[in-house]
Amino acid sequence: MPGSSIERLAHFAAGMAFDALPPEVVERARVSLLDGIGCILGAWSLPEGRWIAERTEAVGGTPEAIIPGGSIAVPVGPAAYAAGTMINLLDFDDTAPMAGHPGAAVLPVVLAVAGLRSHGQECGRTPVGFPADVPGSDLLSALVAGYEVALRVAAAGRPTAEREARIRGHGTWQAFGAAAAAGRLLGLDATQMANALALAALHAPVPFVGRWYQRPVDTLKNNYGWVALGGVQSAMLAAAGWRGNLNVLDGPGGFWEMAGSDRWAAEAIGDGLGTTFQMLQVGHKTYPACWHLGAALVALERILCQRSLAFHLVRRVRIASVGRITNFTDCTPTSPYDAQFSLPYTAAMILLGMPPGPDWFAKDRLTAGEVQSQMAKISVVVDKDLRADLPGRTPARVTVETVTGETWTEEASYPPGDPTAPLSWDQVANKFIRLATPRLGSEQAVGMVQWCGRLGAPDSERPVRPALSRER
Repeated sequence: MPGSSIERLAHFAAGMAFDALPPEVVERARVSLLDGIGCILGAWSLPEGRWIAERTEAVGGTPEAIIPGGSIAVPVGPAAYAAGTMINLLDFDDTAPMAGHPGAAVLPVVLAVAGLRSHGQECGRTPVGFPADVPGSDLLSALVAGYEVALRVAAAGRPTAEREARIRGHGTWQAFGAAAAAGRLLGLDATQMANALALAALHAPVPFVGRWYQRPVDTLKNNYGWVALGGVQSAMLAAAGWRGNLNVLDGPGGFWEMAGSDRWAAEAIGDGLGTTFQMLQVGHKTYPACWHLGAALVALERILCQRSLAFHLVRRVRIASVGRITNFTDCTPTSPYDAQFSLPYTAAMILLGMPPGPDWFAKDRLTAGEVQSQMAKISVVVDKDLRADLPGRTPARVTVETVTGETWTEEASYPPGDPTAPLSWDQVANKFIRLATPRLGSEQAVGMVQWCGRLGAPDSERPVRPALSRER
């Protein structure tokens, strides 16, 4: 086994055999692919999502890759940047409870580089299909490689709790996963892959998400678009013979210190590499909101559903949780991005029975009197008796008092979609169809679900590959 952490990861990412992947990992990769594409398509509903996609298309250039939901192909780097920015705008994309949003950096790279591999076959025309003639096994292998590299570097460089309270990074670590996914699809060998990962260190953003709790929330949030673009560039430079420092992750002065961490657990890189898959520790969301709000929202929804309570029958809602919940009590969100981190606002959406998705953030809803009246019913408190049963979880106890004086209480340790309670394929497919249909239409959305559900299968009978573009 190669010596440095970079070399070990590169050996794994370049040499991983699709046929050796456990079935549950392949299935999780399919779920993550479908879920992430849905989140990109859903972002077209937001002005910022439309702007970044349309601006990227307007600049133009060599037609190499499609932005999901777009109408023309653009160069591979800008395509990755736009999709990487869009995928996280709704905060509906997948989450590793201790490591941010891994798919946001990896999936846009897979889509863009797969389009590059199809260059000259159908890019530049509409409708543009899901990247042509790239085997499903290659797409899924690139996803798995990207997730594994990103999550292992994140685990190895995770700071102590005291340091993390001041310095946090998501895209910082995920830059390595983006480069691994790009390198895998470009067919880099282990030496080239090692250089791609080493060069990714120079494309990584600073760990700026330590101020995520301050308002207003940055529209760019985690800047995964930059990470995706950097991953593509790193792999392409390595393919052209550029070299990086293969020891960049390890030892004193290593990347972990550059990124603000106070420790480096090198064993997290190699332990179980190729046999134990960190991708199985990724969850998929049922609500377009910060992961830490999910347990409270599902507990509230359960009470309302079990008791058939409409919002006008609810007098008060008390939400008790652990100490970090105090970062989510904003009652005056001024943008969708504030609202995604506001427990009163997102709970009001549950009370009003709004289907989870872009409709939560319609422009006129943030200041609507009906929403404000529901938010006024909600109190959020810290309960020191509540304890997270796993790191990164935010358990909640929700009590609803009705106008007739009845009270109902429900507890939840984590939301549906948590790695310990993964969503079913049908749940993810239904979420995808809700997000994709407004942009692609029902037929294309259903076709994507059918195609993705059998991606990488050994049989030759597969549904027709659907288009990811929107016809002009």
